[in-house]
Amino acid sequence: MSLAYVKCAIGGYFFDATISESHDFENQITVNPVQTGANVNDHVFAQPILYTMQIFQSDCLASVVSGQFDVSGLTRSQTAMAVLMSLWQKAQILTVQTSLQTYDSMIIKSCVVTKDKDTMSAIKATVILQQLIITDAQAVSISTIPPAPAPATSIFSQVTQSTNKGKTSVLTPSSPAFAPINSGVLSLFSGGE
Repeated sequence: MSLAYVKCAIGGYFFDATISESHDFENQITVNPVQTGANVNDHVFAQPILYTMQIFQSDCLASVVSGQFDVSGLTRSQTAMAVLMSLWQKAQILTVQTSLQTYDSMIIKSCVVTKDKDTMSAIKATVILQQLIITDAQAVSISTIPPAPAPATSIFSQVTQSTNKGKTSVLTPSSPAFAPINSGVLSLFSGGE
């Protein structure tokens, strides 16, 4: 017997039922003005794809893939919970098969498992997966830059051979040249006396 219709799967694990699924595509668009005629691609950034699925796993049904959730000492719903936790904890890169699309490079962002009076022998789980954007690095060799050419010379010399520094002397705060400054500073602190 061959499987004609494949249900939704996370990392090759086929759960009993997919109750709902949501495919979220989002762009981040600049809020800054864009000049007329500019390449719009420079101002729009694709965000990672988010895929949300609500799944159901029962202890009463047989697995789509024989023996997939059969672990000694655990029910099928407990095994499904353990599988989801393991995939989440390991941040394992997954391929996700949906009814509309297959997504590669997905990681479980969050998983909420619900068990209530209606799911005594089963679990419901809402799993949110986010696409991991993977890029390839490429090594580029850069050749040495040739030295800059020597500056052009002119018939007029722009270099001074000697500098006249004038007469140098040292002034101390008590010298007569500082007398007006010293008296002004003293009057500020003494109240103008």
